[in-house]
Amino acid sequence: MTEGPPDTKTGRATVNGQEVDTIAVSTAGKSNQNMGWTYRTFYFTNLLSSSSTLAFAGTSGTIWGAVIDDVKVESCLLILCPASAATTNRIS
Repeated sequence: MTEGPPDTKTGRATVNGQEVDTIAVSTAGKSNQNMGWTYRTFYFTNLLSSSSTLAFAGTSGTIWGAVIDDVKVESCLLILCPASAATTNRIS
């Protein structure tokens, strides 16, 4: 993440081809030993299919991109999910 241009690495997360979140990470003050990890959460509903495809892609336009780690996918019943999960596909 800290090597190469640009100074802000960008990307997106998609579920079944639909964008659900965007990523912008500044490398200012970061190093390979201090990556400056942050957690992000987004919700999506999967009402019509028994499976979904989650994908991450860089949008910085170079080979240098954000580093993604510790991805978790959890299921919840619509009535037990956070209230925002029922009304939106994106939460930052």
